[in-house]
Amino acid sequence: MKKLSAYIALLLLPALAGATLGYFMGQYLSNYNATVSLAKEIRSGSEFTAKGGKVDIDKLSIDAKEFMKTPGASDPQFLYEKAAELKNKFGLGGILAGAWLGIVFFLKAANAGRGRKYEITEPDPALCVSCARCFKSCPVERERLKKLNG
Repeated sequence: MKKLSAYIALLLLPALAGATLGYFMGQYLSNYNATVSLAKEIRSGSEFTAKGGKVDIDKLSIDAKEFMKTPGASDPQFLYEKAAELKNKFGLGGILAGAWLGIVFFLKAANAGRGRKYEITEPDPALCVSCARCFKSCPVERERLKKLNG
């Protein structure tokens, strides 16, 4: 039982490392979502306008232009909330995927480091006629199979 507890504790380290990397990767990958990137673009335009600047409509993406034409474009709070919700989902997905991958990579590396146990079989010099044929066609094996099958 102590050994099992030690192995589980040892698995926590790569799982935590993978979860941490997965969280940051999820946050990064969430920026490729259309809703999140639209909210980011609209927010940067809103902050620029709030500072007294004027947003150049020609530099906006097609999605941002379409959003600006909608009646609720003056208050894009719903879009920001949806983007934040999506970023949280990507973060959670990244944590789970990262933890899983951390455990898998750790176990694969541990298994690769163990090495393989090769079992070398040698024929019995007293019984083998060294005919260099495969095992099924060995005359000694055929005799043994005949006795077994009757």
